[in-house]
Amino acid sequence: ADQPSPPPTTDDADMILVHVGQCGNQISQDFWSLLSPPPSPPSTVSTDPGREGEDGKLTAGSRQVGRGGSVKQYHPLFHSDGYARAILVDSEPKVVRKALPSNKKAQGKFRRLNVINEQSGRGNNWALGYFGPKRKEGNEGSLVAKSLESFRREAERCDSFEGSFLWSSLSGGTGSGLGSRMVAEIRSEYPKRCILTASVAPFSRGELPLQHYNSVFSAAVCHEHADG
Repeated sequence: ADQPSPPPTTDDADMILVHVGQCGNQISQDFWSLLSPPPSPPSTVSTDPGREGEDGKLTAGSRQVGRGGSVKQYHPLFHSDGYARAILVDSEPKVVRKALPSNKKAQGKFRRLNVINEQSGRGNNWALGYFGPKRKEGNEGSLVAKSLESFRREAERCDSFEGSFLWSSLSGGTGSGLGSRMVAEIRSEYPKRCILTASVAPFSRGELPLQHYNSVFSAAVCHEHADG
């Protein structure tokens, strides 16, 4: 007789990682270099009920799902097509462009539409990062609008979207401003999903005269909308 399908577990939860600003994207380079997508091809294979593969083991990252002992390739941070569940955003291209598919070091882990940037920074100003340049505020082509659209597409690709994990700096204009804006917008769009943040705090004394103001404003927004 067919075995019943196992109940859903927290292992099935899909998280989307969002890297914002120069600091967040510098972290992403080291973080994703340590990870590999699921073995190729990522198709579903079948085995007899109650039996394992020919080598007696399941491929790392695999899970037994459904009836008949079918085995499907799975990775908590990659889709089955090998692309990372990640969005990389910055207001200038010098760091984030290293993640483009044309860069061999990126190893083709990121979708081209998930690498988003403009050509000018945010002047280390939280308000400019949060609201964007006045000429683009509320515009569909703004940096925050394009980032949110990519986030929605990533969420739709997930089998079981559970939440997001955002990496940014508290001191820079893009990391603090746009990072906290993304947290607020994601909470508004997905009120029942988890939001975690990894924020890099500045030194007590630094080069940026506005870094402490940026940190306070950014931390206040994240404290209000994020879960941790």
